[in-house]
Amino acid sequence: MQLHRTTGKPDWIAVPPGSHNRWQRVPVRTHGIGTPSNVVTLVGFVLVLIGLQQILTQNYLFGTVLLVTGRLCDILDGWLAELTRTKSPLGELLDAAIDKIVTILTVAIFFAAHISPAWVLIALVTPHILIAIIILGWRIHKVAFHPSLVGKLSMAGVWLSLVVYALDHVVHLPAAALTVTQVIVVASSAAGFYAATLYARGRN
Repeated sequence: MQLHRTTGKPDWIAVPPGSHNRWQRVPVRTHGIGTPSNVVTLVGFVLVLIGLQQILTQNYLFGTVLLVTGRLCDILDGWLAELTRTKSPLGELLDAAIDKIVTILTVAIFFAAHISPAWVLIALVTPHILIAIIILGWRIHKVAFHPSLVGKLSMAGVWLSLVVYALDHVVHLPAAALTVTQVIVVASSAAGFYAATLYARGRN
């Protein structure tokens, strides 16, 4: 799993100016903004927003497709940053921030549209709100944190669960599928709280 971790400095900083690859030249000129991974992150964000709007209007199939596509961008951006050697603290922060924002937005929309039981949404989002608060506290004290593997696995469980409930509104999944999903919800929540304890102790 690509964690989109950096060393604290952009990849291109360690490369002599005349030796930058074609992907590194743009972020050098744009203060780290114009990386391929940042573009993919923002495209994914927009796709999720449009998907949520479609779900609100009960266009569940198209909305779910956009939601899934947007979240696949979250996997692609870290891989692309690694491939093009354009990882940066800004990209890492953007990826993590948008991850949390779209998760909270999706949970809010799913609650409003009655897509899944309230307890499922609360269980999924609570640890990640806690993680966001803890990391914000550390950042106030100038301590930088990278995404942790257990946190990423928890987030993967969050999105798998949300997508299953969205699909249930499209094709009415068997009860067994929803039971398995509820087990994933509990496991994801537990992993999220564990990740929060690691962050609180200054580990990631």
